[in-house]
Amino acid sequence: MFRALGRYFMAFLYLATGRIDRARKVLESDPHVVAATYDEVIREKRGRIQHYMEAVSTLMAQQEKKKTEVKRLSEEAGRLDKIKAGALAAAKRRAAELQASGKSAEDIKHDEQYLKHQGAYRDTSTTLEEKKQRIAALEGDIKTYEGQISTHTLQLQGLNRELENLRGEAADSVARIISANEQKQLSDMLSGLSTDRGSERLAGVRDSVAEAEAGAKISSKLAGTDAKVAEAEYLSYAESSAADDEFASLVGLSAAKEDAAKGEKATADAKVAESLDT
Repeated sequence: MFRALGRYFMAFLYLATGRIDRARKVLESDPHVVAATYDEVIREKRGRIQHYMEAVSTLMAQQEKKKTEVKRLSEEAGRLDKIKAGALAAAKRRAAELQASGKSAEDIKHDEQYLKHQGAYRDTSTTLEEKKQRIAALEGDIKTYEGQISTHTLQLQGLNRELENLRGEAADSVARIISANEQKQLSDMLSGLSTDRGSERLAGVRDSVAEAEAGAKISSKLAGTDAKVAEAEYLSYAESSAADDEFASLVGLSAAKEDAAKGEKATADAKVAESLDT
């Protein structure tokens, strides 16, 4: 029993699935449904492309930010390089002064001002080296961003072309399915298989024309139109026959015609008399 019920439900499921599938195919052949389907797909693709563009824009913003930082650090490095050169020049000048005053090299190395210039030179050199390393790292990031942005830009261009092609495909598909449906309806109408409203309206018009013609014939008969037409034909025949007799009389055929008529009458009378005698 349970197996039978199971088979019943499976059969019902298959039946419902088949009907749903047929209904889906009917819907998918409707031009409005086709256009709406393409619109939905295009909208989804456009949304994904928009998100993609936003991500690429973020990369470009990061790249610009690093470029700005490189510019700032380069300006600072230039300033530090000048400070470093100034500190070295000041230390050289101080050493020359001390040497001119008779100070030894060891005394000069312990001079307060000399040590100050030396410290400034070393600090500036250390800071400058850090700036240069930072600039090098940023320039590496910028180069990486350039490659990524270039790749993503090409992909975006391809996606945009696909989107434009999809728009064209949507218009072409709608036009093709309308054409196919119209051709099918025309073929069905010619073969008598059409059930569309247009065919029903045409059939109604044709029936109305046939009914109107039938009604006109009936009205003509009821009004005596056919009898008048017959009378007119008989009058025309009589006039034509009279004209023929007149022409025959003019050419001398009327006498022969009368003799023939009399002979036919005499023959008929003789046959009647013979039958009476018998």
